[in-house]
Amino acid sequence: MIRGKTVRRLTTAVILACMVVAGVVIAGCGTATTVVVATTGDTAQSELYGMLVQEFEKQYGVTVQTDVYANSKEVLEAGAQGKADALLVSNKMALDEWVKQGYTLSANDVFYSDLIVVGPEADPAQIKGLDCPGKSCKKIGTAGEAFVARGDGSDMDAKVMGYWAKCGVDPAGQAWFTKTGEDMMATLVVAGDQQAYAVCDMSTWLENEADVPLTKLVEGCTMLMNQYSLVVIDPAKFPEVELNTERAGKLAEFMVSPAGQEMVGAYEESGVIIYHPNATKQADEQQT
Repeated sequence: MIRGKTVRRLTTAVILACMVVAGVVIAGCGTATTVVVATTGDTAQSELYGMLVQEFEKQYGVTVQTDVYANSKEVLEAGAQGKADALLVSNKMALDEWVKQGYTLSANDVFYSDLIVVGPEADPAQIKGLDCPGKSCKKIGTAGEAFVARGDGSDMDAKVMGYWAKCGVDPAGQAWFTKTGEDMMATLVVAGDQQAYAVCDMSTWLENEADVPLTKLVEGCTMLMNQYSLVVIDPAKFPEVELNTERAGKLAEFMVSPAGQEMVGAYEESGVIIYHPNATKQADEQQT
């Protein structure tokens, strides 16, 4: 089951599509065989998430109820209120700070996806081959070349604005900087129309590169790793709530297991590996 709590721009049709992809059915929550996972709309809509959920349900006889939020910070807020058994987040910096508050039994990296910087083939800011998106933003901003960002409060938008902060350039209010307020696909289309630079996830790029007049310019930097981490909430923090910690622990066990990691690494789009398994050694030790 996928439920929307504070989702922005996630239509009923999209939510229903997510439910079909995940292979889950509407069921009552709070049962011994239901685990509630809070995550973002972008993650819930991914085919890999649906595949992992379906396989986990099959192996463990558990129903996964997915509660969808606008970004990882809202997911973490839900965790801090005991509204979910587990969290799947893709904002590593926010997670690391949040973990210090002591709400978790475990918080483990499970896989990451690739982000890339795209732009006009002429590359007027001359960023091709740079080893860092921060350096790219610095050159783009210094040259005053067009850049398009989502500006929708998503994890991706937070990451991109972090690149601008790192390079010491504030793009706010600049004529060359555009915020679409839309998702990645719509933002990529606008960037193509404006012959502008943008940061994009690999999946959206592969799906649209044939139709967007831009080219891939910067990739492979550790700053372009979009890390996904799975959190199991500590039930001792919420004695008044019946959290299904046992099933959440099984989900963590599955995610970091060789079989779960193999599923992640085998997933491809257009012949390209989209997600890279990187369950930590600590995660393996926690499940033994």
